[in-house]
Amino acid sequence: MYEFCYRVSPYPEVPQILPVRSAGCFVVDSPWKQQVKTGNYLQLFWGFSGCLDFDINGKHYYLHENEVFFYLPGDVHAEKALLPNTGFGWFTIDGSHCETLIRNYGIRHEIYKVSSFPETLFFSMLKELRSALPEAQYRAEALALEIFQNFSSGRSTPAETVSEHFKNLVAAQFSRKECGVDYLAGQLEMHRGTLHRIIKKELNVSPMEYLLEYRLKVAKNLLARTGMPLKAVADQCGFADVNYFSKSFRKRFQITALEYRKNHFWEG
Repeated sequence: MYEFCYRVSPYPEVPQILPVRSAGCFVVDSPWKQQVKTGNYLQLFWGFSGCLDFDINGKHYYLHENEVFFYLPGDVHAEKALLPNTGFGWFTIDGSHCETLIRNYGIRHEIYKVSSFPETLFFSMLKELRSALPEAQYRAEALALEIFQNFSSGRSTPAETVSEHFKNLVAAQFSRKECGVDYLAGQLEMHRGTLHRIIKKELNVSPMEYLLEYRLKVAKNLLARTGMPLKAVADQCGFADVNYFSKSFRKRFQITALEYRKNHFWEG
């Protein structure tokens, strides 16, 4: 799914406090990404599946299900999907009251834990943006305010647990061949044994098992969606050796990588 819409006119045709500029609802696969230099508007992202990576001046923020992230006016937008089936709704607002909204809601670069994705509100907003009627712009504004109210009433920002930090780190670093348990423990500034105990307790798998499963999950997506040679798939997923990749894939899924591609390849 890749649905979006801009308002009919570049500028609001009726006086509004929070004019909605654009909106969309996407479901994308890794390695989808985009980078855009932006203007003076605020953009909200509400995740409902997968993982979306935002790069703000070299600092990364990872959006998962039931989480919200904002681009602030003047930000350079650089985001990419880290998992297959990464889904999120988004909309932008512009106008002179953006800074007031940011101040009143205490918005900053941060991942906010929120309630479930308000799908009906987002798709209603898309419908209103497609209309050239002035009253549709008012209705889009009302929907934006309702989404902000949902965000405000449901948000929380608990400290990131070690397991959450670990999972985000794997999502960002899995393609690096040097990314192993020692590397991850070093990035988390803890002893390998300590990391093993925490991840085993919280995720019920070892750090190595989680990393391998993550790499194989990405490999399945690449095999089904691209024509990349096996060696290139192995390289893309952080495997130093294509034979080890092939052996691991067959052991995990009881089918060879080439057989999996033959049965599941999708030319779309």
